[in-house]
Amino acid sequence: PAQVQTELREKLAQISANKSLEELEESVGLLNISGPVDPFCTELINQLLSHIGYPKKHHLIGLHRFENDAPILNCNSTVKLGNTKYSLIGELGKGSYARVLKATRDGQPVALKQQRPAWQWEWYIVQELQSRLPPTKMGGYLHMSNGYIYKNGSILESEWAQYGSILSVVSKLKIAGKGLDIHLAMIFSIQMISIVEHLHKCKIIHGDIKPDNFVLHSIPSADVTVPCLKLIDFGRSIDMTLFPEGTTFTKVVTTDGFQCNEMKEGRPWTYQTDLYGLAGSIYCVLFYDYMKVVKKGKKWELSTKIPRYMKPTVWQELFTPLLNVESCENIPDLSALREILEKPYRTMELSTVNQSINTLRNILLNK
Repeated sequence: PAQVQTELREKLAQISANKSLEELEESVGLLNISGPVDPFCTELINQLLSHIGYPKKHHLIGLHRFENDAPILNCNSTVKLGNTKYSLIGELGKGSYARVLKATRDGQPVALKQQRPAWQWEWYIVQELQSRLPPTKMGGYLHMSNGYIYKNGSILESEWAQYGSILSVVSKLKIAGKGLDIHLAMIFSIQMISIVEHLHKCKIIHGDIKPDNFVLHSIPSADVTVPCLKLIDFGRSIDMTLFPEGTTFTKVVTTDGFQCNEMKEGRPWTYQTDLYGLAGSIYCVLFYDYMKVVKKGKKWELSTKIPRYMKPTVWQELFTPLLNVESCENIPDLSALREILEKPYRTMELSTVNQSINTLRNILLNK
């Protein structure tokens, strides 16, 4: 793999040096990649960005680049990024890749994501998504207004999701002693499927789908077409348009509990990694817990039985194809899977759906 990776980088450098931008764009899909490719390799990603002539016009809106080091972000202080002043309120989380802070700009709450060294890939993916998706579909993805790129790091400003992640929402339901709720599970699941469905139509793989990366930005309504969830954190995403048609990956990701079945078995994968993460996120809103799977014969199954009052046949019809993808050439149709849930959801009593929503509202607003 290391040799293949080196060959690919050399090829990219050669092509970049000898071609105009138009020719570059045409040649991206014609790169002759043979052997395994690590889509998360930092060097490869930087090479791909320079290869396509990043930043292009649509990447520049809100992008600010500086020659100096990034300012230090201390909680309970103010900081100036470019010409914009932010009041830093507190740290929301610190992961292996980044630190996220809550701040305000002009009195409005925002989130700031700080990374060292600078990581422009997430900005690229979010802007690409915006240019590839119809505006009506953008409601399911976190919007980034400003990207500040410094010599030693990057700070990305995004909208603030006041109710936190789906993971924190279900733990609040759990703490409040609320039993499993089929109405909320259906609303959240339908929206999550729709978000991943439209992302994949843009030929983008998120690469890190899990309950922590879906945030609740508004209280849901009984109308599932009104987005209440947003997908966040595109730092590990893969843009399939930058690889030749038919490219597959064999890189094994070690994320706890979110390693797709193809990785476990050493088989090639593409969109399967997202489908597995989607299954895990749906499981979380269904059971208020992390998903565990077992292989029985040739089939992967949930290790937990779905209670009868939760319509087990409906959910099984959804989990089976998500956990047992035939091959990279036969990825299940997400709109058909979404319909599996939408059909029974449409027959549900509106008053009971609203009752579930009101219970959630009261818990989230501490009433």
